[in-house]
Amino acid sequence: MLDMQPEENQRVQELEERAYRQRQWNLISRGVTSEHAALLPTDGSVTWPTPITKDLAASRRKTLEEETRSRKQQAKDAFELPWLKETEKDLHECTIVLSSAQLDSEKRATMEAYQEVLEDKLKNYHQNLGTLKCKFALEERKRSCVAQGLLRNEHRKLVTSLFQTLPLIEASPGNNHASNS
Repeated sequence: MLDMQPEENQRVQELEERAYRQRQWNLISRGVTSEHAALLPTDGSVTWPTPITKDLAASRRKTLEEETRSRKQQAKDAFELPWLKETEKDLHECTIVLSSAQLDSEKRATMEAYQEVLEDKLKNYHQNLGTLKCKFALEERKRSCVAQGLLRNEHRKLVTSLFQTLPLIEASPGNNHASNS
């Protein structure tokens, strides 16, 4: 029985060393330098040295910046597609027609159904793309609609959704659509 205890101690020590190396490797894979990972205490319950926490914080910041940059680019790309621009224009024109008091009930019902289809099309597109609740995508929609002349710059704050109709603004004389001036 005494002979097994040294073997058991050696096995436990090997397991602890393996766990320690694994913890070091995990830190390195999360952005900690090898030199700082070597400072990791062997006791897992002891707090990490400052260089390790600083490396982890820097790595988190870098990852967050990359994710933000990626989300911004994804949002920008989402609004470059011609069909999306055309859908925005169709939705805006549909809203203008619906605001007219000269629609009979059948035409109004048809236009409301069409408006709903266009809104669903935009909503599904952004949902599938993963930009539905993205603030960068909302800013891109505002920018794109201003660039298309569907929205005035001073009315950007009124747009709160990626798929709902744009606010109607008074058209300038001789123009049936909103202008950007």
